[in-house]
Amino acid sequence: MTKQAKSSKTNVNLAIDSDIVGELKQDAKNKSMSLNAIINTVLRKYTEFYKYSDELNVCMMPKSHYRFIVENINEKKHTYSIAQDLLQWIPLYMNQRNIPLSLDNIIKYSFEIFAVGGRVIDSFSHYTDTNGNKNLVFKHDFGMKFSRMAGAATCQVLKELLNLHATFKPFHNNFVVRVSERELL
Repeated sequence: MTKQAKSSKTNVNLAIDSDIVGELKQDAKNKSMSLNAIINTVLRKYTEFYKYSDELNVCMMPKSHYRFIVENINEKKHTYSIAQDLLQWIPLYMNQRNIPLSLDNIIKYSFEIFAVGGRVIDSFSHYTDTNGNKNLVFKHDFGMKFSRMAGAATCQVLKELLNLHATFKPFHNNFVVRVSERELL
């Protein structure tokens, strides 16, 4: 039975395997967090990332393996592959959650949650400059080649999904995508 709490939380009685509870309690202790906070984190990651990564048949791998792939792959082909994956995944994710396809929602769900949650991007931030352009800042540790591939793919995705003009500037371990919110003609 559930009871809605005042802080938009719901209390739920669950029967959880004892060994799992033991591991969660140990993690909570190690991270100086409450058991409730750890469980919420696990459930949030499932609902926002793992559930969809399973549906899309995502392959998890150590960053060192992905770094090796990036260093040795054909840049043009991988840029195309990244863009095609995003063009498939973003509309699917948004439609399944009944979320309108917009720049703000792509920022929130695709970049802030999925890219960072998937550990391809270490951190993401954004700001609006004095000209009214949105600047999307992606930090990673895969080098300049990845910055060029991911930057170009992100611009292509924003053009194809939202008809927005975007340019990017690659750096060694980050890239910045500047988006003009004016639609392309």
